[in-house]
Amino acid sequence: MKQQLALGHPRVAFGDWRAFYDSEEITAVKKNKEGEEWVLEVEAKDLPTTTFIIDAKTGDIREIRGATMTEIRMALPTKTVFSDYRKVKGMRIPFRTEMSNEAIGTVVMTLENVETNLEADPKRFTSMPKE
Repeated sequence: MKQQLALGHPRVAFGDWRAFYDSEEITAVKKNKEGEEWVLEVEAKDLPTTTFIIDAKTGDIREIRGATMTEIRMALPTKTVFSDYRKVKGMRIPFRTEMSNEAIGTVVMTLENVETNLEADPKRFTSMPKE
């Protein structure tokens, strides 16, 4: 459960997947109305495969499909859709995120503003374990 929570952190999705997953493979290249997209499957030990749908032109993650393992080892399918990407200090950030699964329905998160270079108390932050 702890590993699953860590893999769901934005730092993982928008960082270097190789540091957190045991394997990664592009399983398909598809065309749609927006252009070409890559289907990337990543795997971590003892967890279901996670699929990233990536815009081939921009590198933006359009969607993440996976499953959350429940305490009784039942896989609950999940889907996260990212959209409304905007550039903030040179980094493209999705300003709209829709997370859904059968247990909770859909949760929509919309960013209104992103501020950078703010003072923060370092005690508020701890390193995220890789396992």
